[in-house]
Amino acid sequence: MGDLLRDLNYGVRSLLKDRAFTITALVTLGVCIAVYTATFAIVNSVLLRPLPVPDAERTLLQRATRVFIGEAPRISSSNQNNSIDQR
Repeated sequence: MGDLLRDLNYGVRSLLKDRAFTITALVTLGVCIAVYTATFAIVNSVLLRPLPVPDAERTLLQRATRVFIGEAPRISSSNQNNSIDQR
């Protein structure tokens, strides 16, 4: 326990000596924690929580692609069970 207190005392004295390093380290630590928290919040709300709709497992994703000259429009529908590509 005495070694731990001595090491903490030495660390605090070293940080107080070099204020520029202390400020840089604290700002870096704060930015990293903020980015990690924001990333977790986005992943949690988008990927981990279920959709706030009734029968979320039956929800379909539909998207249309651009039609080029001479092609028929392509519409694809997909859910967890199947994927359909209609031309």
